[in-house]
Amino acid sequence: MANGFELFRPGKRNGVHYVVHGPINTPSGRIAQIVTVWLVETGPNVPRLVTAYPGSPEGADLDMARSLKEHETVVLLHDDDEHGLKAGDVGAIVTVYEQHDVYDVEFARADGRPIAILTLESNKIRPLGGDDLLHVRRIDGQRVRV
Repeated sequence: MANGFELFRPGKRNGVHYVVHGPINTPSGRIAQIVTVWLVETGPNVPRLVTAYPGSPEGADLDMARSLKEHETVVLLHDDDEHGLKAGDVGAIVTVYEQHDVYDVEFARADGRPIAILTLESNKIRPLGGDDLLHVRRIDGQRVRV
């Protein structure tokens, strides 16, 4: 831990992902905890902020994440315009970073061709439930050949 920040380097898929936990000063002078996820893509060695969200001291916000497992089917809770994904799209967890609130989730077409592997924290996904209704849509307006 340097300067109050903990750095975790979870994976190398599409580049290297870094998860940084630490304090931040608010405009009111209060100190809050924050979690940021960064991606340094293969090639241009320039860090890109993937997401940031409130954290809690000493990783207490990570307890919920421990219930999600590798290969578990999950539901995306937000649109991802960059990859053409919509809230409600279904993916599978391919990597679980056990000590952190971060997962690699693969989204694929019905024929198995991959769309994207996103690094997401647990507040961006939820487990697929037995009462969920699955819905089919075309991605990018293209017909998928079978």
